Amino acid sequence: MANALTTDPMRHRHDFLRADPAGTSAELGVALEVVDSLDAAKQAWRALEPACARTPFQTFDWHRLQQNEILATRQPTIVIGRAPAGVPLFILPLGIERRGPVNVLTWLARRQTSYCGGLFHPATTALLDATATARLVERIATLVPEAHAMVLPDQRDDDESNPFRRLPRVRGAGIGHSITLAPWGVLYAARGNRRTRHNDRRREKRLAEFAPWQARIAEHPDDRTRLMQIMFQQKRIWMRERGIEDFLADGNNRALLLAAASAPAASAVAPLVACLEVAGETVAVSFGLSQGPWHYSLITSVHPGEAYRPFTPGEILFRHVLKYACDRGMESFDLGIGTTLQKEQYADQRFRLFHTLVPLTVPGRFYVAALRAQLAVKRLIKETPVMWELFQRLRRLRADVPGRSGGSAAG
Repeated sequence: MANALTTDPMRHRHDFLRADPAGTSAELGVALEVVDSLDAAKQAWRALEPACARTPFQTFDWHRLQQNEILATRQPTIVIGRAPAGVPLFILPLGIERRGPVNVLTWLARRQTSYCGGLFHPATTALLDATATARLVERIATLVPEAHAMVLPDQRDDDESNPFRRLPRVRGAGIGHSITLAPWGVLYAARGNRRTRHNDRRREKRLAEFAPWQARIAEHPDDRTRLMQIMFQQKRIWMRERGIEDFLADGNNRALLLAAASAPAASAVAPLVACLEVAGETVAVSFGLSQGPWHYSLITSVHPGEAYRPFTPGEILFRHVLKYACDRGMESFDLGIGTTLQKEQYADQRFRLFHTLVPLTVPGRFYVAALRAQLAVKRLIKETPVMWELFQRLRRLRADVPGRSGGSAAG
């Protein structure tokens, strides 16, 4: 698929390389190069992954899943930093995206990516201090002169390997949550008081009296695909009822999630699809990705029927998936961005996202200023309870307007 920004149709058939004109930068002690295809970066990427702190969303496999969409919307502009001996030290998976009159240098894979960022070898922690990181941005601007601004959103502020934490940044609106795992009995006793555990058991008992039920992990790819389709249907109804923008209306998003759910369990993007079935009917579905000892919960859907709501099927399924992760000896269970009672009960780690916004040209300054203002408004709404409640009410009212499938969400 040809990229909308590419004029040379042969461009993506070659490992096109733009090297730092000075070879090895005297300021950084790192040779920089920019490649315009995933294949050109594959060897360095694969070599770096085992040594780097990362989520599934920084892996080569995750980017490969999005390759067609990437090439249709962005020009890959992947920055590789190497030691003088040629050993890769870091990779910034970037791309040029046209936004109105400006070219924005941003993350390459954005669809359904919870956390963005690069891959940085531990050796770069001492190398890239605040001054060196600022110089790195300057060098990238020289290598990519067509870019008007660098916009790097959705980076975790608890990732100490990321040198962009040392630059001026814009705070994100949401708070992320994760759980440090332990044996299930220990974790469950620590995260819920006696009354909470009693209520959990009572709802599961009432559900068993209502109809036979089971929570299970889908092992076969065909089963995972079937459950994902059910999840899409359930989640779209849930978003429509609340006036939330329906990201699943986009076929590219559905295709990406289906591809991720169909990946082999041994891949870098290992899927975990679970379901709660009551009398043979699927009443809740959970989808997430595992990366080594870490699990990332992405989407949970619940049957819209009123008959199931008293049993809180989503919460029952969550506990069984969490127990599964504990029993597998996993170390961390990521719950994503946003605050719910469930997250507040179980999470012991909290973090924020931040955005790196750097104008590279005069048009880029105007663009970045407008983007900063937009993000400030979004943050104000989400962090002001009265405004957030009003926004949610207006969103639900918009959902009731005939012909609307949901409005824009503030987060």
